Amino acid sequence: MNKKMFREAFWFPGLVLLLFLLAVLAEQVPNFSLPFPAALVPLVVAGGYVAVNTAVSFWRTREVSTGLLVVLALIATVFTGEYMEGAEVAFMLLLGEGLEDYAMNRGRAAADGLLTALTPEERRECENFFHQESTLERLTDRFSRYFLPFVLIVCVLLFAVTKDIHRVMSVLVIACPCSLVLSGPSAVLASVENAARSGMFLSEKNGAAAALRRETLLRKTRMVIWENILLFAFLMNFIGITLSGLGLLPVVYGAVLHNLSTLCVFLNSARLLRA
Repeated sequence: MNKKMFREAFWFPGLVLLLFLLAVLAEQVPNFSLPFPAALVPLVVAGGYVAVNTAVSFWRTREVSTGLLVVLALIATVFTGEYMEGAEVAFMLLLGEGLEDYAMNRGRAAADGLLTALTPEERRECENFFHQESTLERLTDRFSRYFLPFVLIVCVLLFAVTKDIHRVMSVLVIACPCSLVLSGPSAVLASVENAARSGMFLSEKNGAAAALRRETLLRKTRMVIWENILLFAFLMNFIGITLSGLGLLPVVYGAVLHNLSTLCVFLNSARLLRA
């Protein structure tokens, strides 16, 4: 385990967890009171971090990111007075983000380290190897672009019909498509590491055998990406949104399902390390 990567990915979620536990403890101590609810501290710290990241992303890209869904959900917890619930959701979302950062950075570092020994010709072979995945990457980009306004419309209609802000909050949390965004990159990184470690780019040494192995791995990579998109990004989140809309999935459990779909994407992509 890369301890530096681990610390960089999880130090902030760890801080939010500590603040959350202190807030729980503060509410249990008799004759101890603050001028504000103790759960506001971890909620403001974690929610402020998410809000700032979303604002910075908008400033850099001039595009509204799906992080806005989470920001709206956390704001709703403040207006409804569900500070502890908001702090729980914020922690779990940050924990999921830490998992994403750790897995992606570790995979990228491993692939980069293995590829440093390749010649320029072999690097070009690597680039050609994954050129065909660009169509799937564009598919997820297009989906994310139209997904945000669709979810906002669903939430407006849901609130107009049910007047239940908790259902809307749960939909906003589960609808953030992190698993979709990571469906392609996580599989490609795992496949690159496999190919580089196995010497598949050394075509002048292995000839037709290496070319056949590259084609087999590429086919498996496409299959895993489609599994990630259809099973974990679409199906699990669709089920979560449906249950949330029906009032059967509270916001905290929605956050758990959100992280679970992301974890499934990483675990499914890891199959390519041994393909």
